[in-house]
Amino acid sequence: MIPHAFMICLNPTYSTTRRLTAQRPKTLQEIPSSEKRVGDGGLRKQGYYKASVPDKPLVTVITAVRNRAYCIEECINSVLAQSYDNVEYIVVDGASSDGTVDILRKYDDKIDCWVSEPDEGIYHALNKAVAIAGGDWLYFIGSDDLMLDCLAFIVPVLSSEESIYYGDVFYMGSKRAYNGPFNRYEFFAKGINHQGVFFPRSVFSRFMYDVSYSIVADRDLCIRCLTDGGYLFKYLPVTVALYNDIDGISAKETRICRAEYRAMIRKRLGIAALPFIGRYSVSDFLELLRCKEPLGKFLRSAERMLGCRFWRYNAPRQ
Repeated sequence: MIPHAFMICLNPTYSTTRRLTAQRPKTLQEIPSSEKRVGDGGLRKQGYYKASVPDKPLVTVITAVRNRAYCIEECINSVLAQSYDNVEYIVVDGASSDGTVDILRKYDDKIDCWVSEPDEGIYHALNKAVAIAGGDWLYFIGSDDLMLDCLAFIVPVLSSEESIYYGDVFYMGSKRAYNGPFNRYEFFAKGINHQGVFFPRSVFSRFMYDVSYSIVADRDLCIRCLTDGGYLFKYLPVTVALYNDIDGISAKETRICRAEYRAMIRKRLGIAALPFIGRYSVSDFLELLRCKEPLGKFLRSAERMLGCRFWRYNAPRQ
């Protein structure tokens, strides 16, 4: 922890440039160099670092991205717009070819660390970012999602390193809140949205994202934290982010997501996973019926009359 007097303000406009230090933390790590690296940069390369100060714990925000030039700038600006002023921002890009890297270079004096190089998927990228993060608390925002100005309200409540805190997320496509608090059944059956969760640093001294999953490794991490790590999950009635449920990977690959979830929940819970596996199997079956005639026509008509859907999760109609 560094005293306030040793902190530097480069630019009061942005959350990441209000509190910096020229003293490199002794335990700070960097992503190992790679011959395939496309580029890298950020405040660290310019000799500026982040650290906790009294009453201002450091929050590291992490984004993994690949070929999202059309949306990454909005995501970056949502992080920079936080009114809380001790924020570290790390972006790991998977060797984008669509102009994403040019946008990262544009924000070279505002992002703490960014790197662009081939990786093995989103969770591999997140693991790389976690390894170099300096924050007391870690938060993950998708490249096509947006943070709301929430840290100023949330950080003062982050009091226990034995707890994982989560808030609400608003789904931009379906225009609905994905909110808590979740009981134990909902925790396993629905899962907490990744963009609503704040992890203490201690989580990642014990667990990392399981890269064998392409979509559900974040849910797997939360389950392991609860069942194996003994962490408490504490709900905060704050809307944290706007979530892209329109064309994000989870939205587009619904059936793959369900298949991964079933495999993951079996692995983590064993026979206790049966109620949750059954829930998704029924959902898949109803979706199949919905897409066929004449049963599908009957189900859709009934939905319109009742003003609701018969199940929560659904794959896109063909």
